[in-house]
Amino acid sequence: MSKMKFSPHGVRERNGKFTYRYTDTVMKNGKKVRKQIETAPYETAQEAFLAALQIQSKRNED
Repeated sequence: MSKMKFSPHGVRERNGKFTYRYTDTVMKNGKKVRKQIETAPYETAQEAFLAALQIQSKRNED
């Protein structure tokens, strides 16, 4: 059985690197469309989580 690792919500591991995946709303042909976006890969889950916090705080400012 494999051991489960802790990762914050939205943070995922790919090829030994961690990314944060989130949904954003963009305008396409005059309509609002949801789009999945991933951050650049980080060495640790903690770094990816900190990037997620920055993204969420920027979204709350708008």
